[in-house]
Amino acid sequence: MSWSAHPAKDVIGYNIYRGVASIRTVRKGTPAAWADNDPEYAEPMVVELLDVKEITRLNDRPRTQTTFVDQVDLTRKGPQSTDYRYLVYAYIVRAINRLGTESGPSPCALTIPSEPVNVLCREDGEMVELKWDANLEKGISDYHVYKLQGGVFNIVRVTDRPISTTSFTHRPGRDATRYWITAADALGQEGQPSSPVWCNHSYPGFYKGEWHQ
Repeated sequence: MSWSAHPAKDVIGYNIYRGVASIRTVRKGTPAAWADNDPEYAEPMVVELLDVKEITRLNDRPRTQTTFVDQVDLTRKGPQSTDYRYLVYAYIVRAINRLGTESGPSPCALTIPSEPVNVLCREDGEMVELKWDANLEKGISDYHVYKLQGGVFNIVRVTDRPISTTSFTHRPGRDATRYWITAADALGQEGQPSSPVWCNHSYPGFYKGEWHQ
């Protein structure tokens, strides 16, 4: 784990907490309006964080560094993992001041990849070029690309295997569609999808240049 230092001058350290994540999975979604539209995956995928339980503090005294390494076995899953193949942990960090008062919790970080950010698109005839920022996690170097299939609410994966670059070129034709990016870690876990990016359906007045969302 790593995080940015708290800007308050009276912060003397941090407490790190770990909890067990209760999750919801899906194997195949429902292709319909206002439904999940997930494609059929090879195995159940995490699609929602329901709760975090069994929260435990991991450090005995305030930690002055803004990094922390936790040794865990993700194969020792319990009922909170449902039919997912791994246990999912959630981590939060709280800052501590000189009076010993803790701050509120940080957003939680999960033991599945985070979603890629700054996904952009540009069109060139029937081709589309996508690009995004590399994930901050050190163990992530692969990505998958998904797109909306026509107007039938089907989402399909367009990468046969994970790609190691942060760009991708595809031929969707000239119809409007959307793309999403997911990151994959060394265990093969895919994280939550990025925000969608539109292809052949953009608003030039709201952005400068060829690249847009």
